[in-house]
Amino acid sequence: MDAGFFSSAWEWATSEQASNFWQNIMGISVLFIVLEYAHERRRNRIEQDENQQAALEALKAKLQEIDDDLRAQYIGVLDDFIEHPELDNHDAPLDNPQQAKQQKRVYEKAILLFATAFGRLYEEKSPELRESWQSWEDEIDDWIALNNFRQAFDTLLAGETESFIAYMERKKIEFETTTQP
Repeated sequence: MDAGFFSSAWEWATSEQASNFWQNIMGISVLFIVLEYAHERRRNRIEQDENQQAALEALKAKLQEIDDDLRAQYIGVLDDFIEHPELDNHDAPLDNPQQAKQQKRVYEKAILLFATAFGRLYEEKSPELRESWQSWEDEIDDWIALNNFRQAFDTLLAGETESFIAYMERKKIEFETTTQP
């Protein structure tokens, strides 16, 4: 290459035109960097939102699975009364001590299920899980209406959480105040 080429390239590189060219290149580069950064942040936010949604859906599915399992166990409790109709008398203490003991065991199973449902669903905010809790609350109301069940309250609630005991005692008081003449 001849010296003239280098000389003209040097003149161009030091000219105002070259300076503007490099400023434009720098400006475009910075713009691309900013756009890429913004795009990457948006992509990360979308991915994070998707991950949070997936985690929420997994939690809801797990809670629904727990609720379904509790319901299956609850049906088992009700089946105990079908299998042993002599236990399905809740108005007065049973005369037979063995039957009274069996009835108390069924009550203990029911309390265990209610306590588990309470712990899993009572404070949930999602509409589906609130609806599930309200269904359990209806079942609790039905059981509290049973005299023998209410009479066994103190022993049935022993060992349960304070919040569950307080809840059940409130439900019992509500029942007693609404049924008193």
